[in-house]
Amino acid sequence: MLLPRLPGDPGEVRSGADHVCETAALILQCAETLARLVDGDAGTSRGLDTAVARGRVVIPRLQQAAERYQVAGAALVDFAAEQEAAIQAADLAILRHERAGEELAALLEDQAGVRALAYHGGMKATERRDNQSAFMDGEVDVMVATTAFGMGIDKADVRYVIHYDVPESMDAYYQEMGRAGRDGAPALALLLWRPEDLGLRRFFAGGGEVGTDELERVAALTSAAGRPVDSGELAETAGVTPHRLELALSRLEDAGAVDVSAQGEVTAEADGPQPAEAAREAADRQDSRRQVEQSRLDMMRAYAEARSCRRRFVLTYFGEPAPRRCGNCDVCERQAGDEAGDEAGAEGEGAAAWPEQSRVVHPEWGEGLVLRRDGDTIAVLFDDAGYRTLSADLVADQGLLKPAP
Repeated sequence: MLLPRLPGDPGEVRSGADHVCETAALILQCAETLARLVDGDAGTSRGLDTAVARGRVVIPRLQQAAERYQVAGAALVDFAAEQEAAIQAADLAILRHERAGEELAALLEDQAGVRALAYHGGMKATERRDNQSAFMDGEVDVMVATTAFGMGIDKADVRYVIHYDVPESMDAYYQEMGRAGRDGAPALALLLWRPEDLGLRRFFAGGGEVGTDELERVAALTSAAGRPVDSGELAETAGVTPHRLELALSRLEDAGAVDVSAQGEVTAEADGPQPAEAAREAADRQDSRRQVEQSRLDMMRAYAEARSCRRRFVLTYFGEPAPRRCGNCDVCERQAGDEAGDEAGAEGEGAAAWPEQSRVVHPEWGEGLVLRRDGDTIAVLFDDAGYRTLSADLVADQGLLKPAP
């Protein structure tokens, strides 16, 4: 497994990493665009907390790496065994599925010889508290946990954050890997991934959708009532489950057709669209939301497969300029002194025509912000279509981008 190793001396600075310590002030425009695309409100976007709008700091000297694996559990065990001498402080392995936590913790203890515990919502509260205390007190080497663990925990000396499952977006991944190295000493964020996991993510990104007929039925019943309707009564009349009704009402609220009170009463908006029009509008917005979610997952895959600097990828994803190389990730290490690596990250003529952080217009996707130019590709965050990676040659040949007015 080709991975960077942490320096043995916390005071040692890896060559080329001096510039890693500067603050990355995230572009407010990116945060607002994503928030509006995902949830329609700049303050409530999933994966984007209010810290994004205020600006965040990239963890100093945080190394980044990604490794594709085939056999479940083997990659994590191999890494732990390789790093056994270094895994002496608290480390965190993050996964998305509760059922795998205890299995992986046992596997790490049996095959890698490290002390490991699990943490997830399916455990008894007392067991979660005991395991958390053991982690905070340094009594275990590795905590195998779901993402709920660590959000409110301030432990500065986590040396490794290892993702065993692919996060749903770079927004989530950035937030989670930031749990490593808060003390300023060297730390590593490692993403272990499989192509099939990305396929599952894409499948679930398309879930939670409501059909046009269902949307129109809920809108029509609400309108016909002529009064506030209890959501439980509405679900029964519409013949849908409470969960499906919640989804439908969320989409119809986006379309300006209904209002849902804090008490769960549903009222048709007096000046809102007719039920059929509201259903079409809600379905269109739902489709746009799905495309944005999938574009964010596409960016997660691009990060996993990156052939150029990972730190640059993260910073430019959020609209922040970054040097072409950080010297502190697995890609930069592989490409150190490698002319092929320089060529892979070099800008083609087509890409060079579109400066990073410039506003552009696409004939189908509208206005957007150029985030990154790498080789012969251009990554753009479009205001209404999410993230797109374009071929610079196609952009030049077909005139797909123009400067925004």
